[in-house]
Amino acid sequence: MLTTALPGGHVFWSFNDSFYGVVDGKTRARGSCSFPRNSLMIQKGATIASGQESDDDLVWLADYVQTDNPSGERYYQARTHIRHPKASLSDAEIQKGEIDQDYCYWAGDAVVYDDPAHGKILQMLWTGVEPGSLKNIDGCLREYSLEGEPGDGQYMSVLSTDYNFKSDGLGYGSALFEDTEGGHIYLYTTKQVNLVSRVLVARTETLDLGSPWSYYIRDLSGDYHWQSSVPSNEEMERSYITAESGSMPWVFEKDGVYYMCMEAFPFGRNIYLFRSQTPYGPFTDRTLLFTLPATLDKLGSPYHQRWYMINLHPALSRQGELVFSTNSDPANFWDNFNRVGSAIPARERRNSDPRALRSPAGAECTPSPFRKKRTP
Repeated sequence: MLTTALPGGHVFWSFNDSFYGVVDGKTRARGSCSFPRNSLMIQKGATIASGQESDDDLVWLADYVQTDNPSGERYYQARTHIRHPKASLSDAEIQKGEIDQDYCYWAGDAVVYDDPAHGKILQMLWTGVEPGSLKNIDGCLREYSLEGEPGDGQYMSVLSTDYNFKSDGLGYGSALFEDTEGGHIYLYTTKQVNLVSRVLVARTETLDLGSPWSYYIRDLSGDYHWQSSVPSNEEMERSYITAESGSMPWVFEKDGVYYMCMEAFPFGRNIYLFRSQTPYGPFTDRTLLFTLPATLDKLGSPYHQRWYMINLHPALSRQGELVFSTNSDPANFWDNFNRVGSAIPARERRNSDPRALRSPAGAECTPSPFRKKRTP
């Protein structure tokens, strides 16, 4: 899941493959569910700082099949928010509540943009995924209105959808860093070669995700420069901005220094922190930030197959701490259903250890404020 700070203190949440349906409140066993490929939620801002959230503060933007009859079919099951144009199910099948199992979109990062025509809007990147291989194949840019208030019908209504946006399938924009002072959005991706995954970066011309993109590429002389053309595999493989392997790079700035945190690849339990003088690297000085536990704190079996999608959430920070979310999956997919503890309550990890950030001389830095530059 990913989050973005919105005007008014609200927070936008996006989710990829998720289960929607009914859970036994005592055993946390998940029963009959649907599996939307992506979905959205707005968390109202009034309660975030206090930590006193309630269900009423969560505005789910889900297209539910039905919520009136607990004994009926598909109770609280939901449809996918945005379907891929190549998805094969018919409109009738979707209306019934079926879920695409071939082509789909997974969420990239999002930004708030001050649009001349609509005022503040939300721009969100979506990545097309090929069935079976989980390979990125294309991209989409969707824009949402931020007029009104969460839940009023107008807020988060779709303004435009570009299904042909960045169709190269390279995945730039899975995580973003907004340099509001420099006037660019930095877009990060990783490229995997065998069991090594390293980071590359592009940037927008302006703070509009729809503005032209440039890619940070190393030429044959060893010098880096920004180029407008989409890089080839050969160009990408000589243009990494990290020497170490990792996944899901998240960048934030503190006191003029740029930090990147990444999960060890593949599916490692260690989360590392890197440092750079610019948002485009090189990111060096790898430091262990924290290690994920070997087991889960849950009902039923505490053992899982792997951790993945360790994401940073600046919008959820209350006192300048780093907030992370994680995903895990069972060793057997079917243990997701009708097993005690199969529906794990959401938990967050907050890291506020000042030793996480150090100056080159080794002096400790204070932990606040850890924030991505994201000020709507």
